[in-house]
Amino acid sequence: MSTQPSPQAKPLAMSAAGELLKIASISSHPSHTRQIANMGLNPGVQIQVRQHEAGAVVICLGNTRYALGAAMAHRIQVLPA
Repeated sequence: MSTQPSPQAKPLAMSAAGELLKIASISSHPSHTRQIANMGLNPGVQIQVRQHEAGAVVICLGNTRYALGAAMAHRIQVLPA
């Protein structure tokens, strides 16, 4: 499953700590996309970047934190919330 990013969207890996964002699209292998969806990270969901280092990010979705590696963070396109 892959959705097309919006023209203003940027990779999650390029976001800064503290930013409040909305997931615009996810471009990945279907099995990875399902895994991400099972975590609740779907297009339209609002997240906050808690930590960012070398492309890898720690994000919050509600009260849950997720650590994403740089490769996955580059496949998730986000917009300002």
